[in-house]
Amino acid sequence: MRAPEGGKYITVRRGHKLIRADYWGGPYIDLTFGSEGYNPIEVINVWDYETDKAEPPLDTWDQPGPEKSEALRSVVTSWMLIQDEEWPEWYEGYLENARY
Repeated sequence: MRAPEGGKYITVRRGHKLIRADYWGGPYIDLTFGSEGYNPIEVINVWDYETDKAEPPLDTWDQPGPEKSEALRSVVTSWMLIQDEEWPEWYEGYLENARY
């Protein structure tokens, strides 16, 4: 599968866990597990419906500097920590799901 044009992506590694996170603006960060290639099977909703913006602000990629990549990395890392607490086998579950 090929990623749509115009977005940004990062990879996040924590121990044996690898996630590719893609973002094009809007409400969702696409997540791919176990690969640096684009094959998302999950999303993180970052939309604040009261302000009608992403929170944290992630959709102003035209600004220079690493801040947006770091903001994206922070969202994904926080999501991973929550998953570790709520479902310790989450990564293996997503890898299994990605096989189909």
